[in-house]
Amino acid sequence: MPGEWPNKEMRVLMLAPTARDRDASMRVLSAAGIHCLACGDLEEICKQASQGAAALMLPEEIINSDSIDRLSVMIRAQPVWSDLPVIVLSQAGTESPAVAKAMATLGNVSLIERPVRISTLVSMVRTLLRARERQYQVRAHLAERGRIEQALREAREAAEAANTAKDQFLAVLSHELRTPLTPVVMTVSALETDASLPDEIRADLSMVRRNVELEAKLIDDLLDLSRVSSGKLQLRMESVGVHSILKHVFEVCGPDLRAKQIDLTYQAAATVDRVTGDPARLQQVFWNLLKNAVKFTPEGQRITVETENPTPACLRVKVTDTGVGIEPDVLPRLFNAFEQGNPAVTRQFGGLDLGLPSPRRWSICMAERFPVIVKAPVAARRLSWSWRRPLFH
Repeated sequence: MPGEWPNKEMRVLMLAPTARDRDASMRVLSAAGIHCLACGDLEEICKQASQGAAALMLPEEIINSDSIDRLSVMIRAQPVWSDLPVIVLSQAGTESPAVAKAMATLGNVSLIERPVRISTLVSMVRTLLRARERQYQVRAHLAERGRIEQALREAREAAEAANTAKDQFLAVLSHELRTPLTPVVMTVSALETDASLPDEIRADLSMVRRNVELEAKLIDDLLDLSRVSSGKLQLRMESVGVHSILKHVFEVCGPDLRAKQIDLTYQAAATVDRVTGDPARLQQVFWNLLKNAVKFTPEGQRITVETENPTPACLRVKVTDTGVGIEPDVLPRLFNAFEQGNPAVTRQFGGLDLGLPSPRRWSICMAERFPVIVKAPVAARRLSWSWRRPLFH
């Protein structure tokens, strides 16, 4: 029965010119399964429409009344998804001034001439109800999108807050860990030079110093990552010769290469090797790449370091090893801090997985968009790293 339908948003609000028209329209629409609510005046139409309506049905006589302005204001205030249909029952058709006013002020207006044919009325109301239902679907879509966007904003803010907290924690932790190591290294280094100590004791001291220095290097990598993330890494940019830096890196890595009997082949084919960069950070870039290659290359194998000028304005340094390789699905994540590929390999060789993220971040800070490129064939037994920079002008 009228007024008892559960969904107010799918009802038709009707203001009939006469009681007879009201009763007849109610019977026709109810028989067609359409929820119709008869209202006494425009004030009630506006009140009921604010609670939900699929369409309004008005006689043209009411259009010229003063209260039509309130309905016009309500229709103009609809949300962006809503276009409430208004059916005007007219005797004069489109020539009526009331119809022209309705068209101009009430938005989505459909006209039915009186006397009304039942089939025409039912067909039009059903068409408008389907259109209104589509509007409700758009509303639901917009609401869902709004919820998703809000959830994404909250997730992004939480991730940024967590990342900031992580960087602050790493900075504090790294500093607190680094500070007590300095006197340890100084003391051990002094004892190493004490000729009165037996050789085996000095060898043990040398081992202690190397491990402390390695620990300090890991802590420095943590500090560098936190400085880059917080934008506090300071660089001293100047013209640098890459060949001389590489030779120094080879000297630093010499003991590790000899310990594993790895053959290092150096092919300096680049005719121009000067780039703009921070010398200390560039050395760390190449040290990390070569150190990584040494770490994962078995004893007695080979590492090749090549330089070339692929274009007259570019220098490329390529490090190729014959180590354990990397699975293809790991490559996209390779330069993420603390990223681990095969857990078994990580357990075997150890480390904090900072060796590759560090040179990538330092190179990005030196304005190189894609500084380190890795290539691994399907066999995953020959790994190639390429580092590119524009030449110094």
